Amino acid sequence: MVTGLDLQPYVDTGSGRLPPWVGVLDPKGPLSGVAGKSGGFDMAAYVAALRACFADNRIAATSDGGKGLVPVAGSDEARVTACYIRAKAEGVTPGGAGVSTAALLYVDTSVPPSIPWWPVAAIGILVVGAAGLLTLPLSRRLTRPLSDLSAAAEAIRAGDLEARVEQDAPTEVAALAVSFNAMAAQLDLADEGRKQFTADVAHELRSPVTNIRNHLDAMEDGILPVDETELATLSREADRLTRLIDDLQTMSALDSAAVRLETTTIDVVPLIAHVIEARRGRAAARDVAVTTDGDPSALATVDPGRLAQVVGNLLDNAMEHAGAGRVTVEVVAGEAGGPVIIRVTDDGPGLDEVASKRAFDRMWRGDPARSGGGQGLGLPIARGLARAMGGDVSVAHAPTGGACFVVAVPAGANPAR
Repeated sequence: MVTGLDLQPYVDTGSGRLPPWVGVLDPKGPLSGVAGKSGGFDMAAYVAALRACFADNRIAATSDGGKGLVPVAGSDEARVTACYIRAKAEGVTPGGAGVSTAALLYVDTSVPPSIPWWPVAAIGILVVGAAGLLTLPLSRRLTRPLSDLSAAAEAIRAGDLEARVEQDAPTEVAALAVSFNAMAAQLDLADEGRKQFTADVAHELRSPVTNIRNHLDAMEDGILPVDETELATLSREADRLTRLIDDLQTMSALDSAAVRLETTTIDVVPLIAHVIEARRGRAAARDVAVTTDGDPSALATVDPGRLAQVVGNLLDNAMEHAGAGRVTVEVVAGEAGGPVIIRVTDDGPGLDEVASKRAFDRMWRGDPARSGGGQGLGLPIARGLARAMGGDVSVAHAPTGGACFVVAVPAGANPAR
């Protein structure tokens, strides 16, 4: 809306579009020079007078749809100015629209835009809704496996080691689920092993203690005589109990990496000979022949006492399973800086697939009826000590039958002579 200072409207478009401008394309303005005069201004009379004046003075002008005139460039400016003055004088008439020295322009901001708001809002709602419909299944597919993982982890923390999660998820989450299930399975297996180990230790401790208790009770009651034979029996059971306690202490030290080693470079063959000699009586009692085949130049950097314990445990195991057969101990010097190899092979029945995998499990025996009173800790102790010295122990099938336990320990340099 355009009004004068008296607030009387000149133009009011209301809520519609602005009307087309009807007037002269006059660079000096059709109302200039007449503002403030009484009366009104007749725009049509002004246009007719200007057109007639331009024609009389042969002033070329361009027309805006016949509603306005603009002189072309180069026209006689004096004649053009005289035509403007004459035409303005013709346009002043009594009555008509009032002309003020100033005007006020009002712009109503409530006028609707050329594009209505509701289509824009509808399109926005549709876009947001479609995006939500598309992302909702994806978000559920991502969040559900993570929620399941969180619930399973809480269940394991509470003691349910059988908790598992489904692996049907996006690639990254599925890989996490696989790792989680593998970890849970290992925890479950370790817990079962711990329970079994505790039960086995209790059984192994109970057996010699019970034998000692029964013999002492029988001696006190006079059922058994107190003589050298019975005392020897008690001594053997006490030795068995002592060996078990020593083995448990060794396993505990291995688990806590607290094994004390006194490492030095030694000749391996003489050490093996001493280990075999210490077991000659046991081998003879079992009718087992123990032979050696060693490289006298084999040097190893080890703890001699611990290596003797490793080989001794493997020899005890081999003699238990060889029957009336043969046990061979072979020593091979390391080549090109490689480890020294010690092979302990027996002529026994060998190991099946399950026994090969579980041979180094604590308190596990492939044939309990032929355990010979062993506690099932010799092989895991042998492997643990070898690894503590930087080596390892493995098992394989011997080419001629039976089992072959292989010890690998770090080779030593030739000492200065």
